Amino acid sequence: MKINQDNWTYCQFRQGDLRAVINLGADFDSEESEPRTIYIVNVLNEHHRAIREDEFGSLEEAVQHINHTYKNVWPFENQLKTVNVGKEDDGHGGGCSSCQAH
Repeated sequence: MKINQDNWTYCQFRQGDLRAVINLGADFDSEESEPRTIYIVNVLNEHHRAIREDEFGSLEEAVQHINHTYKNVWPFENQLKTVNVGKEDDGHGGGCSSCQAH
């Protein structure tokens, strides 16, 4: 599996406590009136702090970079498969109704 332009918001590569993800950002150039959208490939540690950051001007470039760098060395992880989003509690400890906020 690999990250693509459809799944980049919820997929990552993970090795131990490190995660490689794509984040959306903005670059504010004082000469331009509007910020420029950038895509950032971050390697985050267990405290969610970036220990490496590479910026790209397009999602396609960021996707190519993250797959080229991490696909063959770190396991792929789909975050939607690890979270029981929007489903009622099925008695197995997941879902919105089992949240501490309720």
